[in-house]
Formats: sequence, structure tokens, C-alpha cells
Amino acid sequence: MRREESRNEALTSLLGTVGAVTGDNAQSYFFQSPHHIQNGLATNTAPNNSLTETKQTGEGKEHINQTSDQLQYDELESVDPKVLEQFVEPIWNALVNIDAEKMLALERTDRGARLAEGMNVRPIHDKITPPQHEYGHTSCVRYLHIAEKEKKYSIGVFVFPPHARMPLHDHPKMCVLSRVLYGDLTKDSLDIDKQPSSRQSWLSSIFSSHQNIGWAGGKVPANSKRAYKRETEFLQAPDVTMLFPFKGNLHEFIAGPNGAAILDVLIPPYDDSRDCTFYDVQDDEHDPRACWIIPIEQPEDFHCISGNYQHLRSHEDEIK
Repeated sequence: MRREESRNEALTSLLGTVGAVTGDNAQSYFFQSPHHIQNGLATNTAPNNSLTETKQTGEGKEHINQTSDQLQYDELESVDPKVLEQFVEPIWNALVNIDAEKMLALERTDRGARLAEGMNVRPIHDKITPPQHEYGHTSCVRYLHIAEKEKKYSIGVFVFPPHARMPLHDHPKMCVLSRVLYGDLTKDSLDIDKQPSSRQSWLSSIFSSHQNIGWAGGKVPANSKRAYKRETEFLQAPDVTMLFPFKGNLHEFIAGPNGAAILDVLIPPYDDSRDCTFYDVQDDEHDPRACWIIPIEQPEDFHCISGNYQHLRSHEDEIK
């Protein structure tokens, strides 16, 4: 019993931190002036159950009050990424402090997936139930659910078998923090174009007329978006990474030879109005960093299936 309590201690702490950061009173922090956020910790100066949004106008600062019940997380895309970084720093720190070995009851080995410098563990992809072969797949990413609060956040672990790939996908108007628990992965990510230029607006008008224009020898469908490629990253345990509504919002992962596990915190979670979309990339022949992202159906060779792991339980009962 003590071992289980020890395993869940870090998760309980993370859950408390995420709940505090995304709670009703804390929602207003996204919309306070930057000077209200000190040392990465938000300080609530607005009345309880209200938010104060400060806008700079030609005549000075205009204050707009509204109840927290009216707050929509769609507004995250209007918040400066630097402010978001400060706001979620407590969550970042909680992820850094996760003891992955205890959390997943990992077994040390001489060779295996990286846990930290000089430490390796046995991967757990083959210990998740039901076994993936029962679904007719020889390799798929597994998802271990931990907790979710509607319209606020979702927490879970993605477990990658060796060389498994999670294709390019988006996180609409979301902020996502990820901690590599064990193993290593390569990550390719894209920034979404936030403010299209006049030329792009002209192209958009062409697209809306259901015409196509050729780029790099191909045609870009009407519902494509402009994006910019970021440098490929090599992630390994215990790295923490983060994405924003525009910056790095699309990414794909490919696990290394020993697989990997990633603990994700999504703010807010996917839901019926905020779905995950997969994309193909069409290069822009005029700009080597720019590209067009083209929505596609989920690739037939990609499978992500929820499962259970005996050493990791759901914490839903702690957020009700």
C-alpha cells in the first residue's frame, strides 16, 4: 500500500497544481496585465469569480469585467506565448519533479529505454492491457488516462513501442506540456501562421473560390493553411516540452529503438468542438521554411488505443 501511495504522490501533486492553475479563479490570470504575473506565478488581483481583461486603447487602458463562467478557452490564442509560459510554469515544474521510475514502477536494466543519464529501464508497452494483438495490430501507441476536467484540462500518458510513429496532428487553441518519462523520440513541429500576409489573403480568396494553385509541383486544396517548419528536436527522458495555440501547435513523434512514454497535460482538452486533425505537408517552393498543411483522414497505419496499466490508476475521483 505504501509503495502505491509513493507512486501516486507525484501525480497527486501534479493534479493539484494543474487544478490550481486552471481553476475558476485562476482562469482570469490569462487576461491580466503582464505585471500581474511575477516570477512565473500568477497572482490574482481580480475579485473572486471574475476576470479583468486589460486592453490598450488610444485613450489609455480599458478594463472589461465578466464572470468566469463566461470565459472561453478559445481566447488562449490571443495570449502572448511568453505570458502563457509564465502562467503554466508551476505545471512545468511539477512535470520536472515527476519520479517516472516510481510512477510507472519501472524496472532498471543494463540496457533498455533511457530514464536519465546513465540509467535505463524496461519499457512497458507490452504490459498494457488488453494486449494490442487483440485489436489486430502488431504495433500501436497506447493511451493511459489519468484525469480530465471538462473544458479545463486532460492528463494522460502515451506509450510508444519501439519506432512507433504518431503522425502530424494539431491541438486547436490549446496549450500542451509534455514530459518524457522514459525513452527517446524525434519531434517535428510546425508553427501555424497567425497573421497571413496580404498575398496569403489573396491566395485564400482563390482557395475559397474552389480553385487550386500549384506549389512545389502540386496543388494545394482549398482548406489548407500556411505554416512554418521548426527544427527537428531530439527528446529524451527526462525532457519537458511545450506547445502553444500557434507556436509549435502541430507536431509528430517517432519513438527510438526502445520506445518511449510521454506524460501530457492538455489545456483545455480535446472535445466535440475541439477535435484533433491530421495533416500532410506541401512545401512552398518560394520559401524553404514555409509550407501548406493539408487536412487528411487519420492515417490507416496509425492506431492509438486506450488501455490499462496495473501500476497507474485513474485519478478522476480526486477532481470531482
